[in-house]
Amino acid sequence: MLDLKEIWNRDTNWEKDKEVPLSIPEYTGGVNPGDQRALYHIFDYLDVKNVLEIGTHIGCSTVSIALALKQKNCVRQDNARMTTVDIVDVNTFDGCPKDLLKKAGCLDIVSFEVNDSVKHMSRKIDRWYDCIFLDGDHSYEKVYEELPVAYDKVEDGGYILFHDYFPDYKPLWESSKNVLEGPFRAVSQLIREGLEIEVQPFGELPSHWKTKFPNECNSSLAIARRPAR
Repeated sequence: MLDLKEIWNRDTNWEKDKEVPLSIPEYTGGVNPGDQRALYHIFDYLDVKNVLEIGTHIGCSTVSIALALKQKNCVRQDNARMTTVDIVDVNTFDGCPKDLLKKAGCLDIVSFEVNDSVKHMSRKIDRWYDCIFLDGDHSYEKVYEELPVAYDKVEDGGYILFHDYFPDYKPLWESSKNVLEGPFRAVSQLIREGLEIEVQPFGELPSHWKTKFPNECNSSLAIARRPAR
């Protein structure tokens, strides 16, 4: 298990990098500001160089991850890259993910794919990822289909991240009792069926990392590590 508190307290370049405008229009479902920072910190910490994101959407998580990878490339010469996949072309409007990445200086390390998540991960190509972020269709059926494929496509010791993960179907915020059941339900069912995975919810972030609501800092992100084959 990761020491998340230690990761949140690490010195990073976030205060400088966050100047890239990542405001989220209301009701878009984009990753909130606290989770953006958590993603930046986690990817700054993890030793990963080949990242796959499922669910680009408006690009907030894409840019947060890419900023962390870019920073590591500058400091450690890691040559880290990421691929982001969505079922539609997300780069057809002003302020699209490509525009954000260009403004952030990260466009050169990100590749876009338009494809179904399972079809993309199932392609018979000689490519393994050391981190896969599942943040596309959050339905039980889709996550149940995606996770075993992601599990097989991630390197030994690699990571799988989840968004909108509500442990035990409990609300995460006082301001909302809404719960998305799909990711937790799918993971729980696959574990019962024998999938060897242990999920660690991010839980409460530092108090000034506001997430879904202005006065709340709980995160719906979670992470799991794939054991050796």
